[in-house]
Amino acid sequence: EFSDARIKKLPEKIIDELGFKLESYSFNKFGR
Repeated sequence: EFSDARIKKLPEKIIDELGFKLESYSFNKFGR
């Protein structure tokens, strides 16, 4: 239930963390 407005209100640190986790997840799932 994440809306763009809510995401934009989050601190950059959390955004970076989520992005890193997403990257790791997609890498583990599709990488190698």
